[in-house]
Amino acid sequence: MYFNSTNIKDVFTVNAIQHTDARGVFQEHYNDDKYDEKISGCKQVSYSKSNKNVVRGIHCSRYGKLIQCIHGKIIDTVFDLRISSPTYLQTFQVELSADNAVQLFVPAGCGHGFISCDDDSIVLYAQEGCYNKDYEMNVNIFDPLFNVKWLQLGDKKKYIMSDADKDAPLLIDAILINAYKNHIN
Repeated sequence: MYFNSTNIKDVFTVNAIQHTDARGVFQEHYNDDKYDEKISGCKQVSYSKSNKNVVRGIHCSRYGKLIQCIHGKIIDTVFDLRISSPTYLQTFQVELSADNAVQLFVPAGCGHGFISCDDDSIVLYAQEGCYNKDYEMNVNIFDPLFNVKWLQLGDKKKYIMSDADKDAPLLIDAILINAYKNHIN
């Protein structure tokens, strides 16, 4: 298992070790003993299954998450949305696939979004916290502030998105909305 730093503070990739034989493949997705200095435990495990051209995100939460594509292929982009971070507004992009066994850690306060390159892409999430929609922030992935490269390559009309992601606010509006939500809670 190899940890690789990225251009964004606290974001890293992991080259996971897969054991392959005639039966197939075995891999640990998360092991507390091996990740204990980098991740503060796992409280929820979730997965998503997406068809080709599905775009998810930008989703930001108060907890970190370890992400791996275990079937198919995605291109994942991390967005540093932490105002006090030295890498604020920087992005990092990586291909995650069942073939490359690369994991991506997205820390609390950073957002991420991805496009599914294949039908039936399955993405597994090991989360440091439990999902609570009141503490999540969504940002429009088409915000021109980010200029996401893979979004420029395709036809926007072919992307499949949830209404929540399509209607997500630009970053400046999302920050104001969340500041208000946190103030009244």
